[in-house]
Amino acid sequence: NGNYEEFKNDPVVYNEFDKAYITFVYKGVNDDIDKFADLFISKNASLCFSTYSENLLNIASNRTETKQDVALRIQKSGGEILSQNYQVATAEKLNNSEFMYEYYAVAMQKLKNMGLDVNGILFPSGNDQIMGSPDSAKWVYSTYDYSDLYGEPYDGLEAFSSVYNRWSGTGLNDFNNDTKEIKTYIDKLIQNREWVVLYFEGLSDVNIETVSEVLDYINSKGTDTIEVVTYKKMYDRFAEKESVINNTVKTYYVSADGTGWDGTDIEDPISLDVLNTNKIKTGDTVLFK
Repeated sequence: NGNYEEFKNDPVVYNEFDKAYITFVYKGVNDDIDKFADLFISKNASLCFSTYSENLLNIASNRTETKQDVALRIQKSGGEILSQNYQVATAEKLNNSEFMYEYYAVAMQKLKNMGLDVNGILFPSGNDQIMGSPDSAKWVYSTYDYSDLYGEPYDGLEAFSSVYNRWSGTGLNDFNNDTKEIKTYIDKLIQNREWVVLYFEGLSDVNIETVSEVLDYINSKGTDTIEVVTYKKMYDRFAEKESVINNTVKTYYVSADGTGWDGTDIEDPISLDVLNTNKIKTGDTVLFK
């Protein structure tokens, strides 16, 4: 955010991590999610699953569960479900409030209706997809809990190089199942006490055996050295350091024909539906036209 340079040397606000943190994200629609869910649960490691509701209605590769069943197992075991969109957000659609509301708020609500506790969002790529626009950033801010903390500066066009799209770090497919190379990467992560995200799209990216060996290697280092975490766990643990800077009291303007995304401008009110997706906090004011 704009205060990054000002506050990064303030030990109350910006601290180095006490150890290394690593987040594994299964992103995609493949049916083999159950195989990786079984593996992470058996290793007592948290897995993030980025998906959308329509995908969860399909049968997993074990042919005995839907992917919704698998998602619920992941969540119950301490993993996290992240909202994902499969529609393409073009420049024209970014100016359509109805599309944007469905793209962000409805997509999340559908997952919540399936019993999933969704707080954050990740996006697929896709031809002509406009992911880092200021308009998208504003909708994400108003709908989802997470904002960038220790990632890259958050400012409009760079919004999705931050935590919303933090998988830009490293894909497990980059290592070509070379466990020695991945272990070297983890050693450097431990040395620098960083938080990174390793993403993969199932067996098309990485072997089960490779991931199993990597998780065993991480576990051998001990949780005092490196910890496998979800986004939610990181934000529950560290996000209060940024709330003093960003969480200011707001006034929201609402009207029956409102089409705004934010509602803090009296000339651009929001609808009641959009208001209900905002994270209204103690001290905020809501004014109805």
